[in-house]
Amino acid sequence: MRYVFFAVTLILAACTEPTVTTEPPGSTVVTPIVATTTPTTTTVAATTTTTTATLPPAVEPVVAGSSPFTPLPLPDEELPHTLDAVTMGDAGLLYLGAISPTPRDHPNEGALWHYNGKDWARTIVSEIAPPDEFGLHPQTTNLVAWNGGYLGFIQPDWIDEESNTALPSLLTSADGRTWNVEPIFPRAATGSGLGGILPTPEAPPWPGAAGISSVTTTADEIVAVGWLVTSPGESTATVWRSRDGSSWTVSALPNVQWPNEWASSITIGESGWLVSGSGPVYGATLLWYSPDGNNWTDISDAFQNEEGEIWWSFNQLASGADGLVINTGDLSAEYGVEQVWRSDDGITWSMAGDRTSAPMTIVSDGSTITRMTRGDESTIVDSSQDGETWNPIISLDIKTDLERTWLHRLDLALLGDTVTITELTNNEDYTETNAAIWIDAPTMDVVFVEQDDVLNVRTGVLADVVGELEPAATGIQTTGRTDSDAGSLWLEIFLDGRLGWVNSIYLAEPVEDFPAMDPLVLVEEFAAEVFRSGGPIGPYVGPSGLRVGHYDLPKHWSRDEDPMNDPTVYIWGCPECSPDPGPAHHATFADWVGNGFLTAWDQQELQVGIGGPSFGSVDLFTSRREAVRNLHYVSIHDPGNNDYNDWKTWYIYFDVVDGELVIAAIEANMWIP
Repeated sequence: MRYVFFAVTLILAACTEPTVTTEPPGSTVVTPIVATTTPTTTTVAATTTTTTATLPPAVEPVVAGSSPFTPLPLPDEELPHTLDAVTMGDAGLLYLGAISPTPRDHPNEGALWHYNGKDWARTIVSEIAPPDEFGLHPQTTNLVAWNGGYLGFIQPDWIDEESNTALPSLLTSADGRTWNVEPIFPRAATGSGLGGILPTPEAPPWPGAAGISSVTTTADEIVAVGWLVTSPGESTATVWRSRDGSSWTVSALPNVQWPNEWASSITIGESGWLVSGSGPVYGATLLWYSPDGNNWTDISDAFQNEEGEIWWSFNQLASGADGLVINTGDLSAEYGVEQVWRSDDGITWSMAGDRTSAPMTIVSDGSTITRMTRGDESTIVDSSQDGETWNPIISLDIKTDLERTWLHRLDLALLGDTVTITELTNNEDYTETNAAIWIDAPTMDVVFVEQDDVLNVRTGVLADVVGELEPAATGIQTTGRTDSDAGSLWLEIFLDGRLGWVNSIYLAEPVEDFPAMDPLVLVEEFAAEVFRSGGPIGPYVGPSGLRVGHYDLPKHWSRDEDPMNDPTVYIWGCPECSPDPGPAHHATFADWVGNGFLTAWDQQELQVGIGGPSFGSVDLFTSRREAVRNLHYVSIHDPGNNDYNDWKTWYIYFDVVDGELVIAAIEANMWIP
């Protein structure tokens, strides 16, 4: 068989395409002629062993911002000089960082940046929570998504020694731009209890000072860690829990050895809970483990050096599906040396790999652990379920001056299944800042929506409509969050200043180099295994199934159906040209599509075209419907026997699923009387 390739082929349509209004995610069903379709607190001595884990292989560097990462636009106003946390709520991305109104004067002016898919808004923390009556300036914990909005804590910068009254307040927002500050309990005098708290029996008395350092969430609970002042100069590390943000329980973590201890960070995952903290002296780093958040064990001694001293700072904690990971700083060595540790049970810990001077960030969504390792040649991002076996995600062409990392910051965050990377570069006096933000969520194009219809965008899966997308719309930025509760995959997108949800059936990822993916190989295999041998379509199509059209609205088969063995007789034609073009156009899928395609495919000399949106304005296929205009295709043209009405052209349209081509649709173009 010989192939004659044409980058562009002009096919004249015998009639125009009909337009029928449908509302995705419904599919058009053509009524067949023959209706025969088939279609307690404990303290346990921790132990330490030393092993060396194999580090992941390097992957080929790519330019930052290329697949799978997409660059986001940056705010027009002053950029953050430091970045502390990022989270995603139903209203968009929220960054917590700091700016310097006067360079080198006060570089820790807290601020919040919110991106809703359309524009940025910045909120200065001191404008929503001014200094209190003692002149104490507010500080903000990390923020988390909660009930669709955002939640964190704000509190004075330090404790007033005379009053001992430094109490945190709850910081909340529904949209990331309008903020509410509410005390989680009223201010109390020294020596009294704190009203509004529901203390557990383990909670000690306190005189009126408390603090919260870090907050996270489970599926139904807010969990924070911090401290309670038990007497002047003494405090205990605590865990705070609430199901509604109003009523809180407070429990004390086991005291390690100092009268003044506090908790600073927490992670919760399938392998358990980890909390890190500190004592009053340099090197007094503390660590607690719990399998369920109720019974806690002091495991700080698992990280002692040969002299029995804990010379590790616990930088990041991560709990995965099959293990726990801690990234520590070596306080006994030169600044910047780090060591990764891992554990299967939270009690016995081992060193994973050698000490390194390459800055590392480790985060977890409770199941998957993701880390980013910065080097002077590239930055590697990989992931793991157990902290031992790592799978490369991407190697970014971002070089780091390891001696000046305070001026060049890279931050990694997980937003559900989405990885975001933020790069900040400052000059030495913080008068200039450059930034870049990447998200590993692709831009998508609208497909399978007819030209007189729209694609609804909803507040959630099968929920209220909040917007719409035009047929063949392009460049739709997804957030990376997905939902499959309704039996099909839905994707969250940014849309005109808010977020919304779209059925993924109607979105396709652009293909940058379609010919290099060898689409004709897939066509050959599909023709042989399905059309010629009568096999199932499942191995060759994506989750959206297969659509087949012939001027009319396409008929649809799911990937689990077997159209080649479907005895149903359909009308294949152009309803606008003729409601019933006659018995010649009454046929099964196998007869009309399978045999029809093979008739063209088996010609001695084929005219094969390859085209699609990446070919730009040279696309002259006037018969291609708006619904498939954003898909790449292979066209198989049979010129016939020099009879004007004897030609046929078949289009095979492709989508990309998990980096692999799949067949999404087939359309026929031929003369219809």
